[in-house]
Amino acid sequence: MTAPINYSEEPLANMLDYEPELFMGANSSEVAWIITIASAVSILPLIIIFTIICSVLNVWVLMFAVVPLSAIGIFFFSIMGLKRLQRYKISKPEGYYAIQIKLKMDKIACLLGKKPHYITYVGVWGVDRYEI
Repeated sequence: MTAPINYSEEPLANMLDYEPELFMGANSSEVAWIITIASAVSILPLIIIFTIICSVLNVWVLMFAVVPLSAIGIFFFSIMGLKRLQRYKISKPEGYYAIQIKLKMDKIACLLGKKPHYITYVGVWGVDRYEI
């Protein structure tokens, strides 16, 4: 027969529900969202600008400059986004922004015709049974 498990002696037993901080106070899902947004902000304008420049100058080899410039842009935009998120997270509870992102994505999905995954009703809930 084994001894009963004492969870107070387990150092990480109360931390299982939280996603650990990965970089600059943000967890992995927040870092992934910021890098996705930084990629869109840096890659798309560079491709448009370099396509226009290359078509005007007729030097298509210049398009290879998009890759290193977009990598630099992704790095700087993600650092700026993480610093801004770090300032916003000062007075919020654990996982607040991850939940907010999920709620916004659910709201967008509802506008596109999908069923909602979360209850977002604000108001008084009743438990009475009314007879008609």
